[in-house]
Amino acid sequence: MPDRKKLLFICEDNELAYTVKQSLDSQKFTVITAQNHLQAITIMDKTHVDVIIAPAHETNMGGLEFVKLLRAKEDDYAISKRYLILYGDEDTRDEVFRSNLLVDDFLLYPFYEPELIWRTKRGFNYITQIQGLFQKLSIDSNTNTLTPDGFYLVLESEINRISRHTRNFSLLLITISNLDDMLLNFGKDWQEWIEKKFLMHLKNNLRNYDQLSKLDTNMYVVLVPDADYNSLKGLDKRLKKEYETFFSELKNMGLTEDLQIVHRGISIGIVQSVNKKDEVLAYVKKWLTKEKREDDPKDEFMVCTFSEFGPEVEYL
Repeated sequence: MPDRKKLLFICEDNELAYTVKQSLDSQKFTVITAQNHLQAITIMDKTHVDVIIAPAHETNMGGLEFVKLLRAKEDDYAISKRYLILYGDEDTRDEVFRSNLLVDDFLLYPFYEPELIWRTKRGFNYITQIQGLFQKLSIDSNTNTLTPDGFYLVLESEINRISRHTRNFSLLLITISNLDDMLLNFGKDWQEWIEKKFLMHLKNNLRNYDQLSKLDTNMYVVLVPDADYNSLKGLDKRLKKEYETFFSELKNMGLTEDLQIVHRGISIGIVQSVNKKDEVLAYVKKWLTKEKREDDPKDEFMVCTFSEFGPEVEYL
């Protein structure tokens, strides 16, 4: 069953919040409620929502101030824009649209239920279209993996996410040598079949929120959220076990070229309250560029922790 689309409704009136929740629940939306703007910000730090319906009037902060804070956090943490609907009276609507802030829609209060439902559906339809555009730009249709551009967008988002908490993420860079020899000896169709077979074995050992990208010819990278060094080495071990099955299948097909699969991994951590987002992104990009230039790659793993003194690296 697909996940229900999530909406955040901000309202100080518990009775009104219950009524709106009932109306939108009937449309198969999951409605999360908050009693004020600051509580909504706290909820969104932990829970992803696509549409927000917020009061334009002041709760524990002003409605327009909330818009500025929301959009600033989205920009700062590279979070995709939520669809924001403010609600209030006609005079407030005019004030909102004169403000030139990034408000997507306005709902007159008191609510007329069909309009509430229609504007909410329009918001989710807009988000769906944007997500579809991202899918087209960021997914390699041949391998169904992230393109390099798509990977770096996801990487930046992950770095911003862990910078708010004391967490780790890891990268596993996978290189297949001699795959080009398959093209010369067996042709393009066999080479593509081998790559798809390899990716099938690889994906079978990834979690549904791990991200896989084809960075270059014969080179792939896995972004592993919430994974420290031990988790990274666990993935390394599982994949190498899986490769035994992959190589056995090739041998049974009479494809006996000497393929070599090399793993190089890095586990990244940021010390809490240290603002190192840009430095981490630059470091990871440099690490990937260096690894891509490696002429004779060998398995290698490292841990890199960013503190106020910069990156501290340990090879293991």
